Amino acid sequence: MDPHRQQALLPQDVGDELAEALRPIYAACFPAAQASAWNVLKSLPGGPAQAPHRDFPVNMGDAFDFWDYTQLPGSMMLAVQDDTILHGYGGWNRIAADLKEHVLIRLNRGDVIMFRGEFIHAGAGYDTTNIRIHCFLEPPAFQHAPNTTTIVALLDPDQVRASPTVCPVCRNQYATRQGMLRHLRSWHRVYQNRRNGA
Repeated sequence: MDPHRQQALLPQDVGDELAEALRPIYAACFPAAQASAWNVLKSLPGGPAQAPHRDFPVNMGDAFDFWDYTQLPGSMMLAVQDDTILHGYGGWNRIAADLKEHVLIRLNRGDVIMFRGEFIHAGAGYDTTNIRIHCFLEPPAFQHAPNTTTIVALLDPDQVRASPTVCPVCRNQYATRQGMLRHLRSWHRVYQNRRNGA
């Protein structure tokens, strides 16, 4: 957490009641999941947006079938007040957030959003205090390490194309495009794919 964001555990009995009330909603997409680690999240006025991140790491070594959403972990957020905002991002191989694939998700009081654990997102900065409730949706074989997220790089694909020898993440200059791409893969785990029709 940063100085403009606070979190507190929701009392166990309240979390259990919420889990039971919301089970019909989250069981549709995460049928085997248990709602856990219920937290109240509070954003104070004047803070910046969070860095793009995902709630669960992308680790192809896990025993999960990433095509079977019923096996994957996820997250759920309940808006406690109007104008709760979440930034969502598409990404290159889901390793870096693509600025061109940014979407602003606006929730009102009582709205619930669920997303897969590897979904790249960021909490907004607010002009007024904002409070929301968050939990993890964990399948039986998965345990989420407490207070962990994976920060991802935010890239503008136009910058990548405009500067073929400059790393779009750390701005280091390389002698060749191949050298920059090797650096991008090894240091930042970003794999640049050619877009269809490009």
